Amino acid sequence: MNARLGLTWSLKIVLAGKECSVQPRRINILEGSTFVVSDLRGDIGLRDDEMSGLFYRDMRHLSRWQIRLNGRELDVLSADTLDYDEAVFFLIEPTGTIYRNPTLSVVRHRHVGDGLQERLEMTNHGTRPMQLELSLLFGADFADIFEIKDKLSKTGEFSRRVDNDRVTLMYQHADFYRETAIRAPGAFVTDESLTFRISLAPNQTWQSEIEISLATQTHRPVPRRSHQPNMDDSLEEWLEAAPTLETDHDDLRRLYKRSLVDLAALRFYPETVPDSSLPAAGLPWFMALFGRDSLLTSYQTLPFVPELCRTTLRALAAQQAIEFDDFRDAEPGKILHELRHGEMTHFGRRPQSPYYGSCDATPLFLVDLDEYERWTGDVETVRSAGRTRGTPSSGRTAGSRRCPGPPARSRGTPTTRGSAPPGWPGRCGATRRWPNGSNATRPPCATTSSPTSGCPDRASTRWPWTGRSSRYRR
Repeated sequence: MNARLGLTWSLKIVLAGKECSVQPRRINILEGSTFVVSDLRGDIGLRDDEMSGLFYRDMRHLSRWQIRLNGRELDVLSADTLDYDEAVFFLIEPTGTIYRNPTLSVVRHRHVGDGLQERLEMTNHGTRPMQLELSLLFGADFADIFEIKDKLSKTGEFSRRVDNDRVTLMYQHADFYRETAIRAPGAFVTDESLTFRISLAPNQTWQSEIEISLATQTHRPVPRRSHQPNMDDSLEEWLEAAPTLETDHDDLRRLYKRSLVDLAALRFYPETVPDSSLPAAGLPWFMALFGRDSLLTSYQTLPFVPELCRTTLRALAAQQAIEFDDFRDAEPGKILHELRHGEMTHFGRRPQSPYYGSCDATPLFLVDLDEYERWTGDVETVRSAGRTRGTPSSGRTAGSRRCPGPPARSRGTPTTRGSAPPGWPGRCGATRRWPNGSNATRPPCATTSSPTSGCPDRASTRWPWTGRSSRYRR
């Protein structure tokens, strides 16, 4: 199959009587809350692909980013990710026939991190000098993640400003603001494209670099040129801090390192815990703080990278609910399910600011809190999380009541504009029932000062330590 055609095919297959669509491969790179989804050419927005774009803090800052050589699309030789935040695309000029070899090659080297840097290299492999125009077409719809998924239209105002070798794309809706600035030294810039006019001698290579910076009404990060995460430690230092695996099994050693690198790719940097990271839920729709996902991943990786669990506990404790809010399914003591920063959340059209409609995030928080102390002995973090905003570990539960006490009020399904809640176990046994309809009895409490689950002061539902406990044998 021709490489150029390989970007546009769409195959439909039938499995078990159901028709499924198979789409061409995409190249995804990410770093923190910034990620890029493109095709194998490195282009964004081709063939109305709703998944593609440059995203930052739950908004799409580039919906079009397409390369052209003398007005024509390029063919693909190969494309792949070099690391989770870097990708390279090898392109050639289209010849239209198999009987003539291309004489021009273009390499796009892309790095993402609080913005995007793209380095372009074009080489003349022929024997004659050439006059060329290499263009990049751009556009930004500034679509919210939820607007893309639900196919909703925008209501704000778009504007553009061109200054020499720089163009700024802006979006304003009341007090909500987003901006994409593209800087291309040496290019002729309009409000829709940038063009390099190039003269290449035989065997000569031309190079240039484009920088794309992103901004909100409160954040204006500087794109990073070096290959390092949005924190003090580089990827190499982060991997070095993990336990060393000593084995003669080469496949196992590579699997272990690859797993750590993949885990590093999902690091997300919460604003409430500076210079620290926690695991996000996944790309592309879930590069955000999710209580359940972050807690489960932190629990599973606690022996290897306890820093993720520590940051998760601190970030979730800082966002714990302190009041009732039916729209966001918030009740005092609940741990958040999802936190977003996009336009729809900003104006209250979605409840993820944050949203608390999860029945498992709060008990998982307590499990992680207990296991983190067992693995690390970091009592200060546990105490700090327990003091923050009246956490479950300080005896408060949904409803701000203590167990035992009067029954928690029945809340039914409070959310009308957001997602339907899966049901909240308000207090110890109050909303848990046996099959015959009677209230389930609450678990016995051990008289210790360990983290509680809504039971009386200085009480705990944590199983007491015994030397015969195989689960906690050291």
